[in-house]
Amino acid sequence: MADFKETFKKINELRFGKLIQYADPQNQSYTYDDETKRHIRSDTPTAVCHECKGDSVNKSSDGEFSLQIVSHGIHSLDLFKIQKFNDYSDYRDDAVMLVMESPASNLDACYKEEINGKHPAKVWWWADGKSTDDHKSTDERTTYPYGFSSKKYGEFFNSFVHTFKLKNAYMTNLVKCGMLKDSDHNKYGNLDEFPDKCISMCFKEFFLKEVEILKPKVIFTLSSKVNNYLNKKRVLKSIEEKLGAEPYIVTLPHPARCRQGFTNEFYRTLWYCRTLEGMINAGIISDKEEQHKYWDKYVEDYKNWKEDKNENRI
Repeated sequence: MADFKETFKKINELRFGKLIQYADPQNQSYTYDDETKRHIRSDTPTAVCHECKGDSVNKSSDGEFSLQIVSHGIHSLDLFKIQKFNDYSDYRDDAVMLVMESPASNLDACYKEEINGKHPAKVWWWADGKSTDDHKSTDERTTYPYGFSSKKYGEFFNSFVHTFKLKNAYMTNLVKCGMLKDSDHNKYGNLDEFPDKCISMCFKEFFLKEVEILKPKVIFTLSSKVNNYLNKKRVLKSIEEKLGAEPYIVTLPHPARCRQGFTNEFYRTLWYCRTLEGMINAGIISDKEEQHKYWDKYVEDYKNWKEDKNENRI
């Protein structure tokens, strides 16, 4: 098994040496940005990926959307650094991937100045930082079901990592650039708006390399569109070549869906059940006694969470 810290270094070279380029890809120094209310790197990027050139690759078929922002994934060690959490010796080495579609319309979280025609992420992506009026902090560790709320992906990743004690988890987008509407930057294009060439190029240049570096035992998709794409025969074959084994892919409910997201009690339960089942089937949680403890813990924690919610309503 590869050393997870070496894996982290290689992921940094890909994220911050090729996708969003910094003078020192391994820099792990953060500052807190008052404007975005989030953590940002202490240095600034010098360039971003511009593999997608020409309207056939960087514009939607109707010409209304174009690639305008670029983001990166987040690793467990990124989260631990922000949380000043150093005692993770009992956390699992097993690699796990979480895959979403693409960056949404969050220009406020990006540099205002364009680099190679795109706005790179200014914040430490998905590690939202200190508490604000509408959501809690990722500076503090949480476990399921706490921290699960619609569209708060940093809280979700925080809870996911600490619930299952994963020091080698990685959440990323299938496509690293966001496609915004030219006439209204608050509207973004979902995966259907992206040209096939754009998706396939990003898959080859970044996603496959993330898989090759991480060697995940399980890939959790948080979108049916991502799941459908990764299960195409030619795509599966490419992933298998990088893994050296048949990929194990599990689809999870998307946290932001109005009726099927984490605001829905049924889907909160479904998320936990599918995730735990995936961890067990992948051999990450293999001890039978520990498996039972996770089920018992779910029942107790969920009961406490509901009681807390009821008390807060009074």
